[in-house]
Amino acid sequence: MNSAKEINLLLAGSLSLVDKSTEMEEWDNVLVPIVPMKKEGNKYSLYKTGFFYVVWKEEVWREIAINKNGYFCEYYHQDDNKESSQSYHVNITGSEFLPESNVSFEKFELYQQGKKVFSGELDLCEQARVFDLGEEEVTLKFVDFEHDEICLATHESPTKDDGSNITKRISHPMPHIWLPYKILGQQQTDCYVYYSQRSLNENDINALETDYINVAVSTDEMSVYSSQQTFEGDSIYKLPIVDNSDFGSELINKQNDSNIAAITVMPPKNQITLRYRICSTTDQPDDFFMLRNEEEEWSQKVYFMQAKADDEGFLNLPFSGWPQEVEEVDIIRGASADLGTTEYELSVLKTKIKISELIG
Repeated sequence: MNSAKEINLLLAGSLSLVDKSTEMEEWDNVLVPIVPMKKEGNKYSLYKTGFFYVVWKEEVWREIAINKNGYFCEYYHQDDNKESSQSYHVNITGSEFLPESNVSFEKFELYQQGKKVFSGELDLCEQARVFDLGEEEVTLKFVDFEHDEICLATHESPTKDDGSNITKRISHPMPHIWLPYKILGQQQTDCYVYYSQRSLNENDINALETDYINVAVSTDEMSVYSSQQTFEGDSIYKLPIVDNSDFGSELINKQNDSNIAAITVMPPKNQITLRYRICSTTDQPDDFFMLRNEEEEWSQKVYFMQAKADDEGFLNLPFSGWPQEVEEVDIIRGASADLGTTEYELSVLKTKIKISELIG
């Protein structure tokens, strides 16, 4: 787990210190605390999972994850923390290194850099898979008998982008996010907020920076703050009171007495969400669903470990960003063919389904 730490966000290259005795009707540099919410009918609520992206000056300025309590945590969107955040898994087949013994249900331990990182037991087929390892090699030791040292290579796991504590969270959780309203005396008119169920990769971010005006929510409605000292727009408004039974109600309602804004940020309209009921005894974290169009040479995978099961036990797997030329796709299920290998078995569930039938 990465410990939370401070993060510095550049607002301007020439901010000057002001004497603490200085008084101004409104400061030259103003940030507004704001809570992103979704609206269904007349009901406002927090998102339980996902990521918000703040696009400012035509670039993605911030990546913000939602933690399990509804709070907001800053993420890196650059790759300078990639090495420390990479997760690995190992595939174990006992018959490969102990061919003359049956090690079904044998207890084992895994060590990395001399420290025990996992305890478990092999299944009936003498196999196991272990995820969330931090190194490229692991030492396997069986508990109940002596044997020669067994070193196994690990494999890079898909990035876990579900907002959990194992991902690359770097900031302390906050009950709201701060957006630039005025910098160096100038109101900021090119700031947008975007929501995604999954963390965006480099290609997704490039696409967002190209089309953010059409897919993200502008913060221009904050411009009334100087004259009204409150928020009354359609997209940006005073933080509402929600029912105590709603998710995150304490987080929202305890801020209601402060002059904190809310902003409605809905999921992308052009998004496909596949719902899948997870089976904990057979499904693996790196199993996936894939949408594919062979004619346009386009495909997109979403791994199970990139989503969290909802209250009904379903994974919600989001797909987006397909080229305009892609009008229909195949739906493919990828599953580990053997717990001891990295091979996948692909099953084509549906072919040539129109995109328009899947959006919703």
